Amino acid sequence: MPFLTTAGQIGGEAEELSCLKSVQSLATQSFRRELVPCVQSLTSLVKVVSGSNDALNSSSPNLDQASPIVKSVLERTALDQSCDERKEALILLSEAERDAVKRTNLEDESTVRGLLAQLQRLDKFFRAEYAGEDEIKPEQEVIIDRGISMMLLIMNSTMKIVQKRGHNYRKVISKLIAEKCCESSIALISKGTIDFVQSLEATHGAQPKLSSSVALNSKLILMEMACSNSDDFAQFKILEEYFSLDSDIVKSCCAAMRSTITGGDNNDASKSITPPSPEKEFTSEGYVVSRALL
Repeated sequence: MPFLTTAGQIGGEAEELSCLKSVQSLATQSFRRELVPCVQSLTSLVKVVSGSNDALNSSSPNLDQASPIVKSVLERTALDQSCDERKEALILLSEAERDAVKRTNLEDESTVRGLLAQLQRLDKFFRAEYAGEDEIKPEQEVIIDRGISMMLLIMNSTMKIVQKRGHNYRKVISKLIAEKCCESSIALISKGTIDFVQSLEATHGAQPKLSSSVALNSKLILMEMACSNSDDFAQFKILEEYFSLDSDIVKSCCAAMRSTITGGDNNDASKSITPPSPEKEFTSEGYVVSRALL
């Protein structure tokens, strides 16, 4: 560990190694308040090691040691991108890696991984909880609506990356498919989840509030079409499926298409979405769906 050796010569290698191990432990176990000061300590350590002008102007060796911590925090804070833990991890990343492109690539990949994991948990939760139900009770509909709100947050966060850096999104999703972490893109998985929830209306008498999710999913589908023509990503034939549903769904889809094509975004439902409370719902795997919804 190059930077640990140097740091040891400066202020005691055992203390710096202990700091690194503490941060690694906190980043891989339960998410505790101690993580923020530990990441801040590690950031200070990296600053000391990279303190000379020569180090500041060259590629830093510190990323190899810092990246597992940064990736873990960014993945698990993908649903709450304004939280202190994420901000501190990004500060650490900026000190450990001087190349802005590399920093952005790492942030995008970690964020997409985190969003995908949460979407997969949400889809699994819906199917496990409601596939075998004969009737959806009012209290269950409340949970379903909370899940839909979480899906809106996931899609909205994904759209921010696709809209600004579609090439990054395409590369990350293709990599995740190759690693067998998923079989398709976030837009397609979201579409499948929406279809399942919508089916509960016909089979279980549920009345899910899907207009906003259909609108946001339609926008995400259009954005994926712009960045890839692969069937691993959403194509227009997927969007067409919404046109066979009830009038409200069709209206939401058409409105989303119009606002995306014309650049208007005045009715973006995602603007009112707030993430779940980190204090109650954050764990070693991020936001646990069953706890976040119940």
